[in-house]
Amino acid sequence: MQGTYALVIKIPQPLRVRVGRLGDIAFPEGYWLYFGSALNGLEARLRRHLRQDKRLHWHVDCLTVKSPIVQVWYAEGTERRECEWAMAALDCPGVTAPVPGFGSSDCRSCPAHLARVDGETGPSAVLRRLVNCAGEGEQVSHWPDDPPGIGLRVEDVPFLNPGLPLTRRLV
Repeated sequence: MQGTYALVIKIPQPLRVRVGRLGDIAFPEGYWLYFGSALNGLEARLRRHLRQDKRLHWHVDCLTVKSPIVQVWYAEGTERRECEWAMAALDCPGVTAPVPGFGSSDCRSCPAHLARVDGETGPSAVLRRLVNCAGEGEQVSHWPDDPPGIGLRVEDVPFLNPGLPLTRRLV
């Protein structure tokens, strides 16, 4: 499976993390959205993001080893849409990109592929706009329906674990 994804990361308390060449970054508590694509194996990429025991390779790894991913949104497709998704999210009131260049060092059009969502807006309201960014024949799906506030494990995500019921498709 190929596609684009968004990770909903919950930072439960202020956090300071060293993020590669970006240096030491202070992350306020709240919900953060990270946008990426995987055209050589979406399932493997998401499994990796959900693991705690990983080599720090991407900017987001520095964050996800310290804060839980509480929801995964994705769309199967052969085109990279993380920039469209990031820009659609940043067009929403209450969504900012406070860490310039985070996750977007290979991108020239986005301020970042990591966005912070203020407490009043909430991540689900923002991510529902991604349905409008899907290409023809693509559907945006997510798991679980509502972020549980605790970290997801690979075993919790149905399309990464065939023994679980299928994800809900948004139309």
